[in-house]
Amino acid sequence: MVLKNNLGSVYRNMGRIAEAEPLLRKAVELNERVLGGSHPQTLSTTVNPVYGECFFTCFQQGL
Repeated sequence: MVLKNNLGSVYRNMGRIAEAEPLLRKAVELNERVLGGSHPQTLSTTVNPVYGECFFTCFQQGL
């Protein structure tokens, strides 16, 4: 779970959104299934795909 999240974050920060998004979404899915939706780690990883989408939009617009 953590590895997928970390690798997805690295890809996202490199601008490789197409590779990052599936990893980040899978990390959220696994955390929800294993730890539950209210666990702090689950809540933390839930932000990453959203951040990735915002980052990609800003990246495309040159912001």
